Amino acid sequence: MEQIAVMRRLSNSIHFSRWLMSKEQMRRLGLQVVSNLSSDLSNVKRAATMDSKVLSSDVLKLSKGTTNLAEVVQLIEKAGFDESS
Repeated sequence: MEQIAVMRRLSNSIHFSRWLMSKEQMRRLGLQVVSNLSSDLSNVKRAATMDSKVLSSDVLKLSKGTTNLAEVVQLIEKAGFDESS
């Protein structure tokens, strides 16, 4: 009977050691993730800034294109009025 009790305690001890080890491994992995978080957020911020600059540039190009189209329409209308006179 005593051998069975010793075996159970040993088995419980082994399970506890495995649990503790896996808990420690999870903690280490968690620390790695958290330690890389600042770098990851910086990369996201950099990408968002680049996207913002590209978007601003595209909006500016569209605005200039709209202005150019308005000028072309005015020239066509003016030319049409001049031809009819």
